[in-house]
Amino acid sequence: DNRNEQALKYYSKAAELGPRNAQVHLNLSLVYKKLNQPERSREEYNRAIQLSPSLKKQGARPGSGTDTKAEDRSVEESLLWSD
Repeated sequence: DNRNEQALKYYSKAAELGPRNAQVHLNLSLVYKKLNQPERSREEYNRAIQLSPSLKKQGARPGSGTDTKAEDRSVEESLLWSD
């Protein structure tokens, strides 16, 4: 949906501005998963783990974070959606 496209736009810009931010890459992984782009989701997940190996120890999975529902809320709450 349009919100996922918006999230992709904003998180891509965030990754450009802060390429070493593991959480941004983890959130991009989730967005790509929601956009049915599993290869891109895995790439972003791998980048997040590369930047912060502790994410893997915390149970993060490609496109889901440590808890899918919590990660969904995190992505949605971190953006200001316009109607």
